[in-house]
Amino acid sequence: MSNGSQSKALNSIKNWYATSKQEAGLYIALVALIIFLSIASPAFLNAENILNIIRQVSIVGIIAIGGFMVILTGGMDISVGYVAALTGIVVAKLTIDMNVPMPLSITAGMCVGLLAGLLNGTLSTYLNLPSFIVTLGTMQICQGAGYVVTQATPISNFPESFVELGRGYLGPIPIPVIILAALYIFMSLFMKYSKFGTYCYALGGNKESARLSGIRVNRIQVLVYILGGLFSSLGGLIVAARTNAGSAQVGGTYLFDVFTACVLGGTALSGGIGRLPGVVVGCIFVGILNNGLVQLNVDSFYQMMVQGIVLVIAVVLQSLMTREKRKKSNKQ
Repeated sequence: MSNGSQSKALNSIKNWYATSKQEAGLYIALVALIIFLSIASPAFLNAENILNIIRQVSIVGIIAIGGFMVILTGGMDISVGYVAALTGIVVAKLTIDMNVPMPLSITAGMCVGLLAGLLNGTLSTYLNLPSFIVTLGTMQICQGAGYVVTQATPISNFPESFVELGRGYLGPIPIPVIILAALYIFMSLFMKYSKFGTYCYALGGNKESARLSGIRVNRIQVLVYILGGLFSSLGGLIVAARTNAGSAQVGGTYLFDVFTACVLGGTALSGGIGRLPGVVVGCIFVGILNNGLVQLNVDSFYQMMVQGIVLVIAVVLQSLMTREKRKKSNKQ
């Protein structure tokens, strides 16, 4: 093995160790949370409650794949929740109110994510606009469109075949969990071994260096936003199937959960650092925390406070760890 190859191998091992060490704190916190809730609420370990948690985690986890990719490349997409909601509304409107065949309705619903991602990526990349502002605008468009289409009344009663997507099982395992596991395995391998994944990390680490090395930065950035929109739409399909309705009111909670899961899972807000396995653990932590607060009958206003505190702590810790990691990289 050449000296260059040895150096790359050593750097990969060091980066893996640093990231794993960073995620270890989350694993400890997750175990502590489970132990606490098991003692504080006897109903927490109930089989029905566990199923409820993993279904919710599955939805957040699918949407979080796209959110992770956008943050990894140094961007921000706060439209994910309402893109998911509008996807379910479009499918419901076409299928239930207009009798459009389900495959065409689902295709139209996925186009919501495609178009939202294309809009976000094009404006933030080629016009060099702040991604936060662009995606805030997209969020408002999707939210408003959802209320216009539904008139603030959910469109319900999907065909049973569609409802199975969110409520069905394959053996003892809920279908959303199988979808999440398949997507995370595929995307983890894809991000680790493909050139596209390497480019995403390079882009998030230093956009100008990525450009100078020959990476088509703008194209990668737009593709990432499109993928983010498509994952949001896929999550929206499962939400609609699970609730058996297309509703404009379901989008508000997913932004917080997705963002918190990514940060807790070790994804640096500055880009270039993060792993999907960490994100899925972050999703599990958020899902258990939200469920535990309900199980303990914590008032909804106090739930918001606790969730906000968790997010702030996660951002602070992530910022400190990222700063330390970048200092070590610069010294090397």
